[in-house]
Amino acid sequence: MKLYFVRHGLTQWNIDGYMQGRSDIPLCDIGREQARETAKLLSDKHIDICISSPLSRARETAEIILEGRDVPIITDERIIERSFGSYEGSTAFYTGTEEYRKTMWNLEGDGKFDDMEPIASVVKRVYDFLDDIKEKYKDKSVLITAHGGLSPAVKYYIAGQEISENYLFDIVKNCEIIEGEI
Repeated sequence: MKLYFVRHGLTQWNIDGYMQGRSDIPLCDIGREQARETAKLLSDKHIDICISSPLSRARETAEIILEGRDVPIITDERIIERSFGSYEGSTAFYTGTEEYRKTMWNLEGDGKFDDMEPIASVVKRVYDFLDDIKEKYKDKSVLITAHGGLSPAVKYYIAGQEISENYLFDIVKNCEIIEGEI
């Protein structure tokens, strides 16, 4: 199966440094422009189906990328962003120390942040999702539009690598494309 993973375009919360998580924040104008640029990069790629996070920023990114194409877009809860619990809407990640940020995104940091979804849980649901679609769409080309918090898991899955000890440094930029075969 051919896989294209795209992190959603920029939102105002990305710009302002707020932790979004599962808060349903829409794309801003810059994010829409990023999605249009990504559409150009993928314009010569065949895509059979798109699977999007149910959050509007990912869904709108998919719609912009696929504008003018007859490609179905379905949503899947398994690729919703990591829940940051009570940290959503805060700037804690951006204003904390580097050690704080590393712990927040480190597999060994799980459980240290109250109601935040552990990285191990994120990785498991992303891997279960990828195992499922690999079987279901084995001869297809699939676009996934989702979130930065899932992107390292997708990279490791495609590469067949162990999860890095510090997940944080493998998060892709807004509208960055991860391409691979699974």
